[in-house]
Amino acid sequence: MCLSEPIATEYEEVLKRDKFSKLNHQKVKALLSQLRSQARRVEPKIHLQVALADPEDSKFLECAEEAKADFLVTGNVRHFPADKFKGAIILRPAEFLFVIAKTPN
Repeated sequence: MCLSEPIATEYEEVLKRDKFSKLNHQKVKALLSQLRSQARRVEPKIHLQVALADPEDSKFLECAEEAKADFLVTGNVRHFPADKFKGAIILRPAEFLFVIAKTPN
């Protein structure tokens, strides 16, 4: 799993929104801390000019490209180009789990 600082910051901001208010804030904080410590840190050197419905989503493509990721996993696939971006297959979380479950060890 790869993570850039802009993505980590977005996760923190999103999880503070009202729609997530029922989540246990201590557990969310612990999860984000674990994510920061265990994910492979990536500092994208490029800034993409890709036509996206939400230009802020380019940070995910930049991270995937810099990391040479095989997958970009998002619950928001409709905001990303096609099914693939520079080698990274764009999948919903459930689709990713299905692919991983089928992959031989």
